Amino acid sequence: MRLPVLTGLPLLGASLAFSMLLAAPASAQLAIAIEAGPDPVRASGTPLVEVTATNTGAGAVANVSLQLDLPPGIASFTQTLTTANGTCTGSGNLNTSCDANETISWNLGTLASGARKTVSLAPQVSNVLINGTAVPFDARVLAAAVVSATASETITVQNTPTFELALDESADPVAPGDDLTYTATFSNVTAANALATTLTLALPAGTSFVSATGGGSFAAGVVTWNLGTFSPGKGDTRQATVHVDLPATEGAILRPQALIQASAGLSANAESVTVVQSDSPLRLEVEVNPDPVRAGGTLDVQLTVSNVGNTTIDPVLELRLGAFHASFPENLLTHFGICTISGNLNTSCDVRERMQWDVPPLAPGDRLT
Repeated sequence: MRLPVLTGLPLLGASLAFSMLLAAPASAQLAIAIEAGPDPVRASGTPLVEVTATNTGAGAVANVSLQLDLPPGIASFTQTLTTANGTCTGSGNLNTSCDANETISWNLGTLASGARKTVSLAPQVSNVLINGTAVPFDARVLAAAVVSATASETITVQNTPTFELALDESADPVAPGDDLTYTATFSNVTAANALATTLTLALPAGTSFVSATGGGSFAAGVVTWNLGTFSPGKGDTRQATVHVDLPATEGAILRPQALIQASAGLSANAESVTVVQSDSPLRLEVEVNPDPVRAGGTLDVQLTVSNVGNTTIDPVLELRLGAFHASFPENLLTHFGICTISGNLNTSCDVRERMQWDVPPLAPGDRLT
């Protein structure tokens, strides 16, 4: 670097100071999180894996991409079962299927400040895996092909689990300064009592405890419920409400962890991922009835998307079928929803497929169900 020559004579003993500011690269603004469950998972089960990338910086980041390594023990599946046009053709057999030990890639484009994108897939665990087998998922977010952040999540195979556990949040994204309620849904899926059962919820950093239902107590960042003897076939829920502290970083990821366990050491885990974002223009509501539902029964599922922002938005709506849904004709979907973008590529909606609706442009204040 060349500096200009001083003119004139500086005073004797005068000091010449130079300062330099090193700015963090834009890629350092990116964060990543993985959510995978259920945990434990049965052999032949289909865990849902969601990978979220966020931009926590003040400026946009261009050429963002995600990569996810598929572990051994995953059965092959068509890449159309991934959301957001994930591809597996860059590795392995170089075909349009995703195989164990391959890498799935997503091109996310540009992430604005505070923005996030989530991709997902529901791979099937091999039916030959034995109890205790670890199934790891490793992911990374890149900017201009340079790795910015990594995340890992491991689930464990248990063919005769004691518990099933799920953790859901009341809003995603959540605005700084708002309250957020977590709901833990759990059940004993065995034919025996689970003794001295406890449920814990470790709250995420950047939040403050507000309240808990069902006698939950809070200490050292963890809410604890003493459930005692939990009967076979019994199911229940517990809730905890937190406050998102101010100031909060736009795009920050809130990730609580739930654990249910009995005295015999049998346990199940669940996590939730919520992004902090102010003034999100879209709202999504889901209503499912009846609840509970009989085996062989029919569910009425209604999705409502609303534009609460100031500009017109052209959204795409997706819903994934779980492992326990029966196939049904695509024409039962309203508003020209389709299932042919995934799975068997036919005109029926099948297990693990995605339904998609190209929602017409929503003006400010508009909503569609």
